[in-house]
Amino acid sequence: MQNITLQKIIEKLNAEFQGDENTLISDVTHDSRQAGEGSLFVAIKGLTMDGHRFVPDVMRRGAVGIISESEMPPNFHGAWLKVNNARQALAQAAAVIYKNPSHDLDLVGITGTNGKTTTTYLVLALAEANNVESAMLTTVEYRIRDKSEPAVRTTPEASDTNKFLRRAVDENCQMAVMETSSQAIDLHRCDDLRFRAAIFTNLTRDHLDYHLTMENYFAAKKRLFDGSLGEKPFSSIINIDDKWGVRLADELKSQNQKVITFAQNNSADFTAQNVEVSLIKGTSFLLRTQMGEHQINSPLVGKPHVYNMLAATSVAIELGYDLNLIVDGLKTCIGAPGRFERVPHEGDFAVVVDYAHSDDALLNTLETARELTRGKIITVFGCGGD
Repeated sequence: MQNITLQKIIEKLNAEFQGDENTLISDVTHDSRQAGEGSLFVAIKGLTMDGHRFVPDVMRRGAVGIISESEMPPNFHGAWLKVNNARQALAQAAAVIYKNPSHDLDLVGITGTNGKTTTTYLVLALAEANNVESAMLTTVEYRIRDKSEPAVRTTPEASDTNKFLRRAVDENCQMAVMETSSQAIDLHRCDDLRFRAAIFTNLTRDHLDYHLTMENYFAAKKRLFDGSLGEKPFSSIINIDDKWGVRLADELKSQNQKVITFAQNNSADFTAQNVEVSLIKGTSFLLRTQMGEHQINSPLVGKPHVYNMLAATSVAIELGYDLNLIVDGLKTCIGAPGRFERVPHEGDFAVVVDYAHSDDALLNTLETARELTRGKIITVFGCGGD
């Protein structure tokens, strides 16, 4: 990738600047361990760590400048860009340095309390069923085509996301799908990304240690849809069986944004009827769309997965994929690891592993289990203590 001059970064950030504006830049990072020759280091004051502590170290490593909310310290030798918001600047600089990779493919963002990971896997599977080369960022893994690595966090920092998307574009990916957590949105990790479609799965009590109130939690999620990140998504795909989804859809429609809805219990653009769930056969339902009806048979188990399949189908249709191939993709996608995942064994009882980490998610898991058996349900629930 060709280096760019610091002048382009200065113009994008509208930063106060000291140094040589013709300096060539090859990378930007907030992680001092990744700072190298020709890089910009963004010094962020976090809750437990202040990135300014690492400025001398990154300069020794070959970094050519610092982006910071603070004034340049005395006796500093290098470029110093003073900005109002360092996290926002990280996203903006990364978009410039990596030449806006989100503009070069169909980027799908998925947010919501529950269902993000499985829906991400489903969107990827439906793209692959349509022979579309794709990439994926999830809680579980980061994948470009058939190359996978373990995930570090649900939504990477903006510099890492842009670097990942540039690699995906360079490897001829036409679509990328990513989980966009509320905390990541609030911390500007998704700023300056162009989303072809954004999905809202649901909103239930979670992360209130961070957001404090449900209104704040909703406001963070809404930023993915309303243009606060830089651009509005081309289309918003929303679960209107969820009361917060209804509110979001109404607010976006009032701003003349394109909204596509899905539901099991209400009238919507994509709906499911005659849902049947079996621990042996999986889940089946009648998919109803504006293009007709299709019988869906999936190895995924549980009514919550029906919402995930409706969301993935909605975005696949919006991306122009063939509906018959979408139906074929749903037949074979086994979803994400640990999402009502059946464990093979030789006993006369079923063992299921589920990632449920909120009260609503655990309730959905237990309700699904109750629908599938008339016998005893034994629950082992781990609590991280946070």
